[in-house]
Amino acid sequence: MPAQRALIFDIDGTLVAAGGRPTPATVSAITQCRDLGHACFVATARRPASARSVLGELAWLVDSGAFHAGALGQCRVSAWQDATTLPGPLVDAVISLAERLVPHATISIHSAAGHAAFGPVVPSEAVLRGWSVHSDELTPFAQARYASACKLAVITRTGTLHALVDELGRRWPQELSALLVDGGSFVNITHGGTSKAAMMGRLLQQRGRSWAQAIACGDDLSDAQLLGAAGYAVAIAGGHPATLAVADAVVAGPADSGVAHFLAREIPGVRL
Repeated sequence: MPAQRALIFDIDGTLVAAGGRPTPATVSAITQCRDLGHACFVATARRPASARSVLGELAWLVDSGAFHAGALGQCRVSAWQDATTLPGPLVDAVISLAERLVPHATISIHSAAGHAAFGPVVPSEAVLRGWSVHSDELTPFAQARYASACKLAVITRTGTLHALVDELGRRWPQELSALLVDGGSFVNITHGGTSKAAMMGRLLQQRGRSWAQAIACGDDLSDAQLLGAAGYAVAIAGGHPATLAVADAVVAGPADSGVAHFLAREIPGVRL
């Protein structure tokens, strides 16, 4: 493999197993890559504070990242920020549809400024901590549903959201991007055409990097375009078929430090 200078990582299912943190081997391998001069990025559906919380010792990765399923990009290294938002009337229309089709679902609204709203009832403090949302970041749901938003998320504890996603696609095929995860129980809704790959492309350009220099690691459907654009694609075993289909290599999951072992094998100077 030729020398690479941009390493892009999805978080959930790639660096972190459900409910866990990166393994010591993963922390060590990625930190060594940084110290060797490689640019390291994260591309995730999580909001920045949530990404920092789950990454633990690798929280510094959030200084260069694409968040909210590609609707928000931030890079503290270069002071760059970019965002795509849904206009207020569309936010309200989508929420009204979700309330009708999945009345018992939890709906969250996230702004580019970092504010969040949950409805129809504000969750408990424990739930907010799980989202890495602090009380002072909350805005009233009744107010936020009429304002522009960076991302909407809908999650259900019963059934799936396939009917909602199908109806979103029928009504707003160009205006919205809706990606199902977690077996269809969770959907991220962003501006049409928004993706991790699109946002990361702009971030790479800002940092003077190219896709040809990039190794991208991911597991879910939202990572497929990201891996497809990169010079070298690393998928996680058991990942979404679309992601596996574009992979140059398939590695073990985060509990087994699959990404770390790949980096130690392919990046000169990385040792486990």
